[in-house]
Amino acid sequence: MPPSRMRRLLRDETGVAAVLVLLVLVVGIAEPDFLTRSNLTGTAHNACYVGLMAAGMVFALAMREVDLPGGVYALGVTVGAVCICDGWSPWAAAAPVLVLSALLGAGNAIVATYVGLPTFIVTLATAMLFRGIGLALADGRQISGMPQDHAFFRVVGGDAGGLPTAVWVLLATTAALTVLLTRPFRDAGPGGRLQPGRGAVHRASRRADADQGHGAVRVDGRTGRRPDPGLLHLR
Repeated sequence: MPPSRMRRLLRDETGVAAVLVLLVLVVGIAEPDFLTRSNLTGTAHNACYVGLMAAGMVFALAMREVDLPGGVYALGVTVGAVCICDGWSPWAAAAPVLVLSALLGAGNAIVATYVGLPTFIVTLATAMLFRGIGLALADGRQISGMPQDHAFFRVVGGDAGGLPTAVWVLLATTAALTVLLTRPFRDAGPGGRLQPGRGAVHRASRRADADQGHGAVRVDGRTGRRPDPGLLHLR
């Protein structure tokens, strides 16, 4: 990554990081138990699932769209829990969860692409639908009776190197997506020159520039900033 890009990234993120550190310190001073190792690791563990969804949303945001994956997540975990309660091995139950989630996400993408609706509208509608289906599958009750002593829960839900496994998964996913979004790519023009410091974000930004959808907010896909602060441009 070029030094100028690194400096811009650090400048953009410094404020958010400072606020986060200040918030943790204030809460820790008011409630000393908040800064205990068990509480911090537990909080990090619980935040990983939201973090994984947010990592995937980066691609939609790079294309100036907003994706709401909560419904897919809710239905997927419900189907997995129902399968386990029906006698499936947790390892085997993970397969239909992944397949179903991929199909639901692909369905949202197909509707948004071929019907021409913003992904925010599509995923907002399907999120309520998927949540309703999940609630019906669970009979409106919390699903309990998971085999907590199974190796799946000890490995996936356990710790590794002093941190929850989910934290390591989130860190690995974030690193992989960062490389994917920022890696150089070959220009489609004559000569196919390698464009340094640009990746999926730049390509998605160029595609979004050609999009003629309505109600899109114009932003720079490389910096995440609007060209004209405070103005929404309808195209």
